[in-house]
Amino acid sequence: MTDSLVARLEQYFPAARLKTRLIDRHAYSSDASFYTLVPRAIVFPETVEEIKLLFRLAADLGTSLTFRTGGTSLSGQSVTDGILVDVSKHWPLVRVEDGGLRVRVQPGVTGAVVNHVLRSYGRKIGPDPASINAAMIGGILSNNSSGMCCGVVDNSYHTLLHVRFVLADGSVFDTEVPGDYARFEQSRPDLFAGIAALRRRVMEDASLVARIKEKYKIKNTVGYGINAFVDYEHPLDILAHLLIGAEGTLGFIAEAVLRTLPDKPLKSAALLFFDSPRSACDAVPALRDTGAEALEFMDRAALRSIEHLAIAPSFLRELPEGRFPAIWAEVKEVLEQTAGDCSPDIVLAPGSQDAHQDHRTVAEIVPTVFRDQLYLAYEIPKWDGDMTRPSVYFPLTAEIARRKVELLHKSFPSQRSRDWWDDEVFLGLARLRGMECRATYAESFHCGKFTLRGGIS
Repeated sequence: MTDSLVARLEQYFPAARLKTRLIDRHAYSSDASFYTLVPRAIVFPETVEEIKLLFRLAADLGTSLTFRTGGTSLSGQSVTDGILVDVSKHWPLVRVEDGGLRVRVQPGVTGAVVNHVLRSYGRKIGPDPASINAAMIGGILSNNSSGMCCGVVDNSYHTLLHVRFVLADGSVFDTEVPGDYARFEQSRPDLFAGIAALRRRVMEDASLVARIKEKYKIKNTVGYGINAFVDYEHPLDILAHLLIGAEGTLGFIAEAVLRTLPDKPLKSAALLFFDSPRSACDAVPALRDTGAEALEFMDRAALRSIEHLAIAPSFLRELPEGRFPAIWAEVKEVLEQTAGDCSPDIVLAPGSQDAHQDHRTVAEIVPTVFRDQLYLAYEIPKWDGDMTRPSVYFPLTAEIARRKVELLHKSFPSQRSRDWWDDEVFLGLARLRGMECRATYAESFHCGKFTLRGGIS
């Protein structure tokens, strides 16, 4: 510990709001992430003036400031080996305005508390991170938190109306104060001009503007929110929205006014089951059009990880795996029963090179069950692009090729919605294989081994 740093901090902060003991520093050396950094001191400021003081002291002492509220982030943003500034204790403001349409908040209040205050107005904040019961507004804004329901439409960035913030030089600006726009240009001309120049560079490049708009249609919290250069014109508004998601690297958010959302009094949830991940994903547009606010995909592995919990419905433990690799023994038993009921000359089945795991499982078992039969592996065209060079060809007439396509449509109705499933795919593949064996159309197979029986004279 550097005595000069402690001595300087002790000049301004009482012992109740300054921690420098080794045990306290180690207590604050971690957050919800797996990172560990031991701070040099932990300070609990109460006012904007003390925040400005800390910026000045950090510059004088050649160290860093890291702001911390709930410490719930998984990426280590709230640990430091400099000065840790904890604003979870003395920044608890929650004030509902405009009949609940807006709420004024300070960084040291949890999202759950804000929603509790808004509940009597039938409103809630937009961001709904999973850690909302512990995550505080300072971190929610600095991370540009969203959550399952708000997506990118009602996240922190898009529900911010005004923000009051402190820059590293101690200057304070508030987008709710009209005069601060001119004051920003006058007092920080370098920053004002730099932001304005960056915006001009962005807006002069139509392809860059289009790319930014496209990128920020989806969740995108990596780096600074450069969509602010497209969404806003005035440098102060741009800077205010760059602060959202900046992890405290651009300044300290002292207060914010957020637009609220209706908190619907009646809510429901449903658990739907699908045969495959693809069929579940195919259903998303239709489910979205019903007005669902959130759709979460859970595969069998995810459900298995929580089915043992007391709160989990008992039927989860009874769900079939739905994937052949997980029920390998059962698949082999069915094939062995089939082999016992017949004695075919040729066995047609998927090939071992098939990209679909169920098909590969069948291909793995078939040769161990049908040991004395000719096994030909057929091709299944799909978007995975797993087609390889076949070794066996069977020419087809045009009539038979088209009859095969008709039977495919009739036999696999669940596949007809695939964007690749059409006559051209199947006839095109048959035509290609026909060309390879000097025919109009052909069916092709892979053959790993076959036996020629007979004598040699």
